[in-house]
Amino acid sequence: MKITTQQEFDTLPKSFKGFTHIEIYGNIEVNFTPENSQVTARENSQVTACGDSQVTAWGDSQVTAWGDSQVTA
Repeated sequence: MKITTQQEFDTLPKSFKGFTHIEIYGNIEVNFTPENSQVTARENSQVTACGDSQVTAWGDSQVTAWGDSQVTA
């Protein structure tokens, strides 16, 4: 699943029935990681991870982490 706007991310469900890989492209605040999913920042993304979120960053992505967030770069 490719997410390019904050609005797209904000409308994600809190849980997926099957495993879902969410790829972020853009400047997005990731304030949660939906259950049964993985969030990856791609290309030149700028992600703010806050709350109970987990983000993996690739390429030239930048991640700022707050609270209980976990980031793999």
